[in-house]
Amino acid sequence: MTAPERSIGEQELNSYIDGQLDPEQRAVVEQHLASHPDIARRIAADIAHRNALRAAFAGHLTRPLPPELNLHRLIEERLQRRPVWWRIAAAVVLSLGVGRVGG
Repeated sequence: MTAPERSIGEQELNSYIDGQLDPEQRAVVEQHLASHPDIARRIAADIAHRNALRAAFAGHLTRPLPPELNLHRLIEERLQRRPVWWRIAAAVVLSLGVGRVGG
């Protein structure tokens, strides 16, 4: 008597595609794929697609990050562009105070 087949979900299939399963889990997924040729074709296409993307962008991994994408610089620019509300509030209070004293 064989053990009932365990259900294989998308998360396990994606982990299989990415090569992130331990040998025991990998064997279970491969057994599932052997008994489900339609799913096996889709997974094979996904693996081919992943490999093609990795090959296409392999040269970009060694390049340094462009300065315009530097996270520290982006945060600094955003903080500089942000209005400083306490300055606006201080100006309003000062204007009201001067107006009251002068009036």
